[in-house]
Amino acid sequence: MGYLGSGVVPRPQGSGASMIVPYEAFPTTDGHLMIAAGSDALFVKACEALGLRDLVQDPRFADNPSRMKHRAALFERIAEVTRQEEGAALLGRLRRVGVPCSQILTIDQVVAEPQTEASGMLMGGEHPRIPDFRSVGLPITWDGARPPVVRVPSLVGEHTAEVLEWLGYGADEIRRLAGQGTVQVGEGT
Repeated sequence: MGYLGSGVVPRPQGSGASMIVPYEAFPTTDGHLMIAAGSDALFVKACEALGLRDLVQDPRFADNPSRMKHRAALFERIAEVTRQEEGAALLGRLRRVGVPCSQILTIDQVVAEPQTEASGMLMGGEHPRIPDFRSVGLPITWDGARPPVVRVPSLVGEHTAEVLEWLGYGADEIRRLAGQGTVQVGEGT
């Protein structure tokens, strides 16, 4: 819509939102923290929580249109504070005053997160070789239930012959390709 309204082609902006500032990921000592101060009131609260009260009085940051014009300068001032602290400490301070924020988690942290378990996104399934097999479920439900895991990942070459036969290759040609090392057939090793 921004392009259709202005004709200006947007530039890549990383994690930031084009029309709200600050609304992006800031570096911390242990990762990144997404801060979403989507209104002037939230901007004031964020500045107070971060010990940056002087920014509230700075005319470059008086309102969102002004903050958009001076995005780089504002980012750097906020990042000067955030890059010196752990994400959890910043998260606590910002949440206490009602500023939407979240740490950006690594995949191992996402898997360990209680909300991941509660969402049912990690699903077990019958697997002939992996007793505690888990997979990422579909992000949809039907009648309140997520579709189950119906097929587990194959081993290398496990279905090669079946696929090549479907494509019209004969058994002799498949053996020849496997003998040359062009394809791997059978439960790969």
